[in-house]
Amino acid sequence: QAPTKSLAGNKYCDLITDLTNHWIHPVFTRNRTAEELVRAVSGFFNKHPELLRAGSLDRFIRCDPEPSYRSTEFVACLSSFGYAVEGTPPRDKHAGGIAERSIGLIISKANVSLFSAKPKKAPGAVWDLAIQYACTTHAFNYCAALGDSPYHYTTGRHVDIKHLHPFWCKCWVHIPLELRNYKKIDAPRAYPAFLVGYAFTTIEFKQYYVVQDYGKGRIGKVRMSKDVVFDDYESYLERTAHEYPHDPEYLPDQPDPELEPEPEPEPMPEPAAVADVPPLPPLFPPPPREYPVPIAQEPYGPWGPDFNYPAVLHKGHEPDAVYWYHLRGEYQLAQHAHAGYIGAAKAVIDPRVPKNFAAAIKDPIWAAAIDKELTKFEVNLCLHAVPDTGQHKVPMMWLFNIKTDGTHKARLVVRGDQMIPYIDFDPNAVYCGNVSACSTKIAAKIAATYQLVKRDGDIVGAYLVTRTSPDFKWYIQTPQGYKIKDGEVIEAVGNIYGAPTAGQNFSKEFDRCVAECGYKNTPWDLKFFYKWVDNRPILLIAHSDDFRWFGGADQTHEWELLLATFNSHKYEITDSAGKEFIGVHFYRDDSFNYYMDQERMLDDILKEANLSGHKGEHLPYPLDGPSLSKQDNATDEERPKCQKYPYRRVVGQLMYGMVHTLVTIMYALNVLSRYGNDPGPRHIKFLTHLLKYLKYAKKDRLIFKAYEGKRDHESYTAHLQLHFQCDADLGGNLDNGHSQTSYLGYLGGDLICWGSTDQGSVSTSTAESEIKAVAHALKAEVIACRGILNTMGWI
Repeated sequence: QAPTKSLAGNKYCDLITDLTNHWIHPVFTRNRTAEELVRAVSGFFNKHPELLRAGSLDRFIRCDPEPSYRSTEFVACLSSFGYAVEGTPPRDKHAGGIAERSIGLIISKANVSLFSAKPKKAPGAVWDLAIQYACTTHAFNYCAALGDSPYHYTTGRHVDIKHLHPFWCKCWVHIPLELRNYKKIDAPRAYPAFLVGYAFTTIEFKQYYVVQDYGKGRIGKVRMSKDVVFDDYESYLERTAHEYPHDPEYLPDQPDPELEPEPEPEPMPEPAAVADVPPLPPLFPPPPREYPVPIAQEPYGPWGPDFNYPAVLHKGHEPDAVYWYHLRGEYQLAQHAHAGYIGAAKAVIDPRVPKNFAAAIKDPIWAAAIDKELTKFEVNLCLHAVPDTGQHKVPMMWLFNIKTDGTHKARLVVRGDQMIPYIDFDPNAVYCGNVSACSTKIAAKIAATYQLVKRDGDIVGAYLVTRTSPDFKWYIQTPQGYKIKDGEVIEAVGNIYGAPTAGQNFSKEFDRCVAECGYKNTPWDLKFFYKWVDNRPILLIAHSDDFRWFGGADQTHEWELLLATFNSHKYEITDSAGKEFIGVHFYRDDSFNYYMDQERMLDDILKEANLSGHKGEHLPYPLDGPSLSKQDNATDEERPKCQKYPYRRVVGQLMYGMVHTLVTIMYALNVLSRYGNDPGPRHIKFLTHLLKYLKYAKKDRLIFKAYEGKRDHESYTAHLQLHFQCDADLGGNLDNGHSQTSYLGYLGGDLICWGSTDQGSVSTSTAESEIKAVAHALKAEVIACRGILNTMGWI
């Protein structure tokens, strides 16, 4: 039922589900009388003659037990088209069958379309258009139960769904050349409009339904046009009109009358079960953009008037004296500049995100996200009710989050920490393979050498499609949003998020699909796959459900084969082109040089730290080096202030970036990581210096250069040779006297791996420390890199 009348005056919608072909058809009505239902259903069957079986009542339509569906006129109408009417018991809702799940899926899609529309939610007057959009696009999306789309299931033709645009997205509709006002210099060449649907006369999505945007919330009537450009920039108005063909279907007539304002919806009553839910905390105040009062105007530093600050610095003072002298105000500056981090440490939860299920279900947007998650569980048959015989039951919980793109995400997860080993799961099967950082760069270098193109893929609902291990059956407590009969318990059949073995179960299914396509992996990295076709390598690297494929420009049929294999195993693949892989921007130029950088991640860290406007440093540590020790740990007076700084959180974020691209901070970050349990003011000051350096170095990127030599196997082998550099100091760790090992690894002259770590024992000479450095580099990277390349055929 619509919240208000739609543009067409509709208030009700019946969804007819074709269980044979998995199509869903909407039938709109205004008053839902028996006569109106007869006209609407007659029009539906006249439009879809393929569903008719006149003269034989071997088909039936299952309807809700309402008087309009049981009327003599309606039953006679269906009988004339070859259908019998079968009513459903009250409150049964088809016992959660396929039709009910399909209807729930369409309702969820329509709600998401209405409430997630940008720049603001779509008006209720386009409710019926959102339902039509959800039904139409559902027919072209991949269905996990079939392993293919209903459209392909019935027509045998594939559709590239990555060209679909979201409901109510902004677009421009071209005005034909002869209909423009040439007397006016700035005459518009296109009208702004909103997309509300597709006319799928072809499989290329060339026909669009749009409504004109008159501004200030006014919209026009629904029109169909071919010449639609999805462009959010005003510069489109200045483009030449010769690029777009004549469109006789869209004429700039007089503006449509303004819609009547929608009545304000009545507030939802407060459920008794959630009446005592505390209100969400307010937003943490944003950090100021300027420094506090200058140090000279402050009588004391953060440690009070009794601290012994050196008044004057003389030549010959120890370097520490310089830092302690400036520390009087620097710590306050560091603490002030990182107010965003401190706020994140105090209130990690976004106040816009509900704390629990009871608070979320009251909001229509979050309710739609919950319904979408429950639909995934139902479509993939993840939960199954069985008799309750006293089994151990694991609790589940709801998690809510707003993603970086604004999507409201609800996820139902199991409390894996409360599962019992050897009863609920095998503790030896909890490993989930992910490609190593070094193997990612090896793949980029091989792709640059052989001039391979890249394809990006992501598996939707990967864990839920996978089945659990048959050797270990486990059961869950009934989660919020589910209902089961008395005396029953829910058995987990699907691979639920949060289960210790969920990662390995999916990893095995992923490997099985890849192996069917002829790919092999190496014992040195189980998620680095390859195969040779026409004397050229094809590579595949995987990180959980995200993967990247490298192959020749004329070998894209291998990519299609891979996608088809995943689809045959009921996995839905989305094109993640342009998205980051393991948090890294991965791209190439026209000369097949590949690049990797993490500028976006560093921008987020600097923005959160409120250091975007600060001057960058040119070294990752001060000129005398990061000479830190446990003597710099916080004192009892300093500790309350220092513990407010999220030292470990910042170091952990930088550690992830260092592993993938930030090679220049590996030594300084390793030293800083030793003091995460009890950092002192001097540690915080050095970490702040490192963050300022990243502002200077955030645009640095790894480059994997294309190969310009001969195109034969011997030349490729000579080019793809490993070269390592390693070094060590003697007793560089001031706390335990251990030496520091650092190494760099190159493939074909391009950097692929690096490391800097503390040695495990004291060395008595530089020769001993350097021998340990060579041994560590061999065990950490050299043997694995050499094994991958030798396995693939290069010596």
